[in-house]
Amino acid sequence: MRPSLSDYNTSTPPHPHASCVDAPSADITVACDTVVVSPDSLHILEKPRSRAECVQTLAMLNGATHSVVSGVVLTGPNGFRAEFTETTRVTFNTMPLSLIEAYADTDEPYDKAGGYGIQATAASWVSGIEGDYFNVVGLPLCALCTRLRHMLTGTDTHAQL
Repeated sequence: MRPSLSDYNTSTPPHPHASCVDAPSADITVACDTVVVSPDSLHILEKPRSRAECVQTLAMLNGATHSVVSGVVLTGPNGFRAEFTETTRVTFNTMPLSLIEAYADTDEPYDKAGGYGIQATAASWVSGIEGDYFNVVGLPLCALCTRLRHMLTGTDTHAQL
C-alpha cells in the first residue's frame, strides 16, 4: 500500500525532520520536503536520476495540471511541534518534445522534484497556479509563517489557513 502524501513527505529518508528531534528546546527548527505528484495522482515524481527519466517526467506533466506537495515539521520552545502539508496545483502549457529534451540536456532539472524549477527556465511553461507559489519553489511560506505566529504568540492562527 502506498503511503499518504503527508506520511511520505514527513517520513521518507533522508527524514527531513530528523534534525528537529535533537534540537535544543529553545531553538526553532523547520524541515521541509517537497514532491511533485503526477496529473493522475498515481506517481510521486522525485528528482530525476537520468536524462531519460527527466524527459519521461516532464512529458507526463506536459499540457496538464499536477500537484506539488510539501511536508513540513516545525519545532520550537516548550515542546511546540507542528506537522503539516501544503498542496499547490500547477498547470503546464503544452511544449514540444524538442524543448523538453533541450531542457533535460541542462543541469537545471536534476536537483528538483518533478524535474523542474518554477523559479527558473520552467517558469515560462506555467500557464496557471492555484495555491502558494513558494510551496512550488520548496517552502510553503504563508502556511509556515502562520504556524510560526501561532508558536510565538500562543494564538490560534490555524483558522486563517
